[in-house]
Amino acid sequence: MIAGGQGGIIVNISDKGGVQPWASRPHHSISKAGVVMLTHNAALALAEHNIRVNCIVPGIVTAEDNPADAGKMIPLGRIGTPDDVARAVVFLATNDFVTGAVLHIDGGDAYNRGKY
Repeated sequence: MIAGGQGGIIVNISDKGGVQPWASRPHHSISKAGVVMLTHNAALALAEHNIRVNCIVPGIVTAEDNPADAGKMIPLGRIGTPDDVARAVVFLATNDFVTGAVLHIDGGDAYNRGKY
């Protein structure tokens, strides 16, 4: 992208483990947190080349039909779909003033720790 001189867009995918500790799987949390920090650092380093770098942090996502109560612990009341994530990627890819963002696609679950 730098050599081409046209700028570009990078959208990384992490998950909740990158922003919330997961005591039983610290290696997973650490690796996903690395994706989040890589996003922030790359956004700063590549901005001068008009390369934007952002990150999606999906919550629970499934393409399958879910029982009615499957999303009962998620504030918006449902589990995410691949289309929810895809629309977020499109948003980040098309908004030319967003870089370094970490976008939670989780129905509000990132801030819902008290329900667990």
